[in-house]
Amino acid sequence: MIRAILDPSLRKHTKATDRRSKNKGINHELKMIYLMLKNQKLISEIKSRLEEHEIKFKLIDISKKHSLEEMYRNEYEPNAAVVDARHPLLPDNSWIDMLSSLCRRIPVIVVSKEDKYSIVTRNGRVELLTWLKNPKSEDILTILDNCGSLGISRRIFNRNTIPFYNPMLAIHMLQQNGSLSLLSIHAGDFRKVATEYGAEAYAKLQDCFQQLLIELWGAKHSFRKTDILCLNSVHSNVYFILLEQSRSQRNIPPPGALEKLSDRIVTKLQNQLWGELFKPAKDRVLPSYLHTIPKFSIGHATGLFNPCVDSEETLDNIIDASKEMAKVQHHRIKSRQRELIQALIQTPKTLIPNYQAVFQIKTMELKDIETAIKNKSIHPIANSIYAFESLIRISKDQVDSLIHAEGPMHIGSKYLMPNVLFSLASSVKLALELDQTCLRQATHHITNLPGRLLANILPRNFYYIDQLQHLIPKSALITFEVSESEAINNFELLLKARKNLSKQNYGIAIDDFGKGYAGLDRILKIKPDIIKLDRCLIQNIHLEESKKAFIEGVMSAAKITNSLVLAEGVELLEELKTLQTLGIDLVQGFLLHRPQKVQDIQKDLKIEVLDILETVA
Repeated sequence: MIRAILDPSLRKHTKATDRRSKNKGINHELKMIYLMLKNQKLISEIKSRLEEHEIKFKLIDISKKHSLEEMYRNEYEPNAAVVDARHPLLPDNSWIDMLSSLCRRIPVIVVSKEDKYSIVTRNGRVELLTWLKNPKSEDILTILDNCGSLGISRRIFNRNTIPFYNPMLAIHMLQQNGSLSLLSIHAGDFRKVATEYGAEAYAKLQDCFQQLLIELWGAKHSFRKTDILCLNSVHSNVYFILLEQSRSQRNIPPPGALEKLSDRIVTKLQNQLWGELFKPAKDRVLPSYLHTIPKFSIGHATGLFNPCVDSEETLDNIIDASKEMAKVQHHRIKSRQRELIQALIQTPKTLIPNYQAVFQIKTMELKDIETAIKNKSIHPIANSIYAFESLIRISKDQVDSLIHAEGPMHIGSKYLMPNVLFSLASSVKLALELDQTCLRQATHHITNLPGRLLANILPRNFYYIDQLQHLIPKSALITFEVSESEAINNFELLLKARKNLSKQNYGIAIDDFGKGYAGLDRILKIKPDIIKLDRCLIQNIHLEESKKAFIEGVMSAAKITNSLVLAEGVELLEELKTLQTLGIDLVQGFLLHRPQKVQDIQKDLKIEVLDILETVA
């Protein structure tokens, strides 16, 4: 039976074919869609679209006693069915048995209002069935179109959604074309977002990813409009792209073509997803608290039709081979990212330190602050400078030259902000080496700016600060910011390093207090010189009494440990005034100073500009 459906040579032909239908490129060879639904609105919408394209269908009223007999009182062989999950006149088991049998022969779309619907067959496989919860007519028609049920010679409907995968279509293409080429997109790491950020963030990432796939569908240097994109299953993060005939008009793509196509698609998708993270808040689809994109990869494979081998087995082999190639690409992407981080660490002038001023708020006059804001200069408030924090940036031109010299990278240089850079470095186990390089760059200009230097350092590097003395100029005034975004796992080593710092006139600051792992108990144990309040505690503090109360509590604890409290991320004058009222010691933020290169700061402060290198080799 299935052979008769899939093999054009065995099909009967209608007596006549409408010329208009030929012009539209629609194949009308005994196309018959069974509609076995109760939802009259859905039936009407589907019926209207099928009639528009002159596609035959049969309405079967499942509320009638002899409705099932109507399936066989027709001269046409059905090639697809759209059915309700439950039959009002049949026990569930009987209806399931019938659908199980039907979906072995033709594509079956089951419409259900339930969260889950499954058909159990003897071997546990339900590959020919597509389940849809509360679908629109367009969803159903798109799947029928993809399955060849509306005419395999042409895709009729525009794609606004991604339909579910139906092996019936893949088998059809394999047998009709003599071969099948397939790409598989594996995004299983997306589930980590659900674990770390919750179901809502995960759903938004999935929606964003699917929308980008739809935008690539038919775009230049991507997969074509006639290729078929589908989602493996309802809860899956695996997508299949079934490729129509080869781009070079061969039966199968030439060697290496699918690998290049996979690389192009994954590069585009990666860069577009990273671009979503850096869009303005009003245009951004992804939540603001999502700062990195999980990895995903694309595999590829081609299989040949063999009449002596079960087509389902051939299809399984194609999918398995594609999955293995996705693993290869995943390792290749990770290797390229590791090579990039290594190049940034070793290549001069790729990492450039910028510096942001930290001010003693108690010595600042309002008129001087307003003058500094108006003139975009820190010169009017120079007497209140306490320190400069080093913030590493990359040289885009240098990094682009590295990337272009070695081939395409899967993330553009414009997205390599410090948090992204360290996230990549951590994933390839180079975070400590990158951190040491940033420390060396930060301390290079320490004598060219007034006040202390605040330099970020990972806890694991801080444990062994004695072994990193060669990176720090002698007699340097440094306060090390130990980020609490990474857990401090060894307090004994940290406190030992803390004790040694005091002997060398170094200080320690707990960074990012208010997020990550930071807590008052750690403040009391470490007794830092500075407690840096995260931006999340400062934003709109003039409007939120709870934040004011929390900061007052932190300041009480700071008095016990003899620590200064620094508010970072100050962007509004109202925030600054509130912090002054609360008695905060230090402030920094874009309101007063945006990070600059050392030479630009020296010019602003009217300090003699020394002939110095931007970075150290």
